[in-house]
Amino acid sequence: LSRICLLMMAKVFRCPARHGYAVEVSPFIPSRVACAASQYYGIAGCGSLLVLDETETGVTLLRRWEWSDGLFDVAWSETNEHVMVAGGGDGSLQLWDTANHNAPLRVAKEHTQEVRNTNTHTHTHTHTHTHTHTHTHTHIDTHT
Repeated sequence: LSRICLLMMAKVFRCPARHGYAVEVSPFIPSRVACAASQYYGIAGCGSLLVLDETETGVTLLRRWEWSDGLFDVAWSETNEHVMVAGGGDGSLQLWDTANHNAPLRVAKEHTQEVRNTNTHTHTHTHTHTHTHTHTHTHIDTHT
């Protein structure tokens, strides 16, 4: 028997002074990912939301936004290929659109502590469920 060994090359994207916390693949574009990142391992500093596209030659930056606090999670909308929700260290949720280069579409200060998890609601597709490490849960409508 002959053995076939497949060596997969990892494609890497480096973002200086940022540490990644979450990577979410787009449900519409399989080669696109959103990444939530923070400065100083999320202990202090700002955050960045990155949208990356995988190509044959590597990974390219499609969009980058900065936030005043660390970002710890991101979830893509299941109804709009351009929209995602990020959870911040300041307890906020930001609704971002890849077509908007400047600022989030909407910001909701729903928590008193950092948002550690964001999930798009799988039944209504326009709701996001979030929670913090203190087990505080919030359910918001993200319909744009």
